[in-house]
Amino acid sequence: MRAAVTDMMETPIYGLAEAAQYLRVPLNTLRYWVHGGGSVPPLIKLAGTEPLRLSFANLLECYMLSSMRAIYDVRIPKVRKSLATLAKYVQHRHPLSGASFSQPVAATCSLSTLARL
Repeated sequence: MRAAVTDMMETPIYGLAEAAQYLRVPLNTLRYWVHGGGSVPPLIKLAGTEPLRLSFANLLECYMLSSMRAIYDVRIPKVRKSLATLAKYVQHRHPLSGASFSQPVAATCSLSTLARL
């Protein structure tokens, strides 16, 4: 049962324009988050790249990113730095979605990293 839920969360079904509408963010902003820009890597690893599609887990990550920016005025360079630090401690495909917060060690690392923003 758990595998079926994970598979559903990872199914790439949302196009960029559709996801931008659901998230209420500009399409170019979402494109930057999932593509990066020039030598800057993307913040979110997409579930499907041909064609570009977001999974529900990707949508959750983008929602968290959008919320952090809107509510706490967190800047993208700080998010990048936090994600890099978090990646040293937690190996998770979707670090912003909160799924990694369910593990005790991950929760401690994740919360302390985000608290330093």
